[in-house]
Amino acid sequence: MDLGAPFNTGRHLKIELSVPEFISSLVPADILEPFQTLSPFPLIVVAVIMTYAFCFSERHFDRMMNVVHMCYSLFSKMLEIIMSVLPVFIIAAFLDLYLSDGYIILLYLGILSFGVVVSTFVMIGYYSVRIMAKNIPVIPFLKKLAPLLYENIKINSPIDAAPYNIRYCESSFNMDRRELEVSMPMLAQINLDGNCFFIMLIMLLIMLEYHDHVSALNVATVALIVLFLSLGAPNQPGSLLITMAVILNYMNSNDLIPLAFICEVFYGRLLNVVNVMGDVVTAVEKQEKQTGY
Repeated sequence: MDLGAPFNTGRHLKIELSVPEFISSLVPADILEPFQTLSPFPLIVVAVIMTYAFCFSERHFDRMMNVVHMCYSLFSKMLEIIMSVLPVFIIAAFLDLYLSDGYIILLYLGILSFGVVVSTFVMIGYYSVRIMAKNIPVIPFLKKLAPLLYENIKINSPIDAAPYNIRYCESSFNMDRRELEVSMPMLAQINLDGNCFFIMLIMLLIMLEYHDHVSALNVATVALIVLFLSLGAPNQPGSLLITMAVILNYMNSNDLIPLAFICEVFYGRLLNVVNVMGDVVTAVEKQEKQTGY
């Protein structure tokens, strides 16, 4: 039995694991191995164990959370440095893909961009339906939301933008500040809309382009990886790059990792904007009082 992503192409996009091999791969040799090898399922297992430990830490919970926040701040700063030099890697990534695939890569990137743009409008339509269900005029809502989204393009992560988003939603949408101070920081950490939608979309387009056969098991496996890796990623700059790199590495397709750099530059900010849009729409739905216009 093949478990994982048994893709058959000439680009080393093939992975075959028997059930015993898959089970044994879930147990890393040490706690650092999943982070060194970027193996998604051991990473998920480690995350679940750590979450379980947090839930039963009792009086040590606050202390452990402070350590996590310190690590998160350090990690965010490191990612900011990486993102600042990303244009250099983009040039190298594009040259690498162009030398291996030729001009056809330009056509493929064009198709990929078209799919992402069209899908963005699908997401906007989805949010519009949710807003209409609350008897809120969609066009005025979107007009007021546009400046908020524009400001979030300039901010690295929804967590950093949470204070600004709270003030803006209170003043522009007449939303209750006390509810926003509870919901917005939490939504910034757990909202999966942009990550799950765009990363899964891009990975499906890559799979369809570079793989001879895509089975339901392939799609389900990648979807599971995207879901779990997105849980901690919406608040991070470079989350698209990181998640794509993990999945491409899992599919033995390291030669396509340059594509992850290109996707991060073109679609990373858009992913963050959709995350924020989902945060605001969800906060509106949870408001006890009607928003004002």
